[in-house]
Amino acid sequence: MAAKLKRVLDLSALGSSQAGEAVRLACLNKSDLTVSMDLSCELEAEGIQGLLFRSVVGGDDNLVFYRTNCGRRALMLQNELEVIDHARRIATKHK
Repeated sequence: MAAKLKRVLDLSALGSSQAGEAVRLACLNKSDLTVSMDLSCELEAEGIQGLLFRSVVGGDDNLVFYRTNCGRRALMLQNELEVIDHARRIATKHK
């Protein structure tokens, strides 16, 4: 996936203040999604195009796109056939 986004919020940047750290931790609470859903609605309403945050289960960071705030050419799937093939292999394993 290639993205050309101008307005992205990085949740890790919120950790520099006590209030920001509280928001970040509340949003990453796996047992209660209320705060993260509320924040998501506010960010979308403010025109944010993407939200970058560390995975709570490990691995790479996650990037959420707010498609309503992205233009037609903001997101491009560069390896579409490879992604489709990989998805089919995963689906076959779980039949």
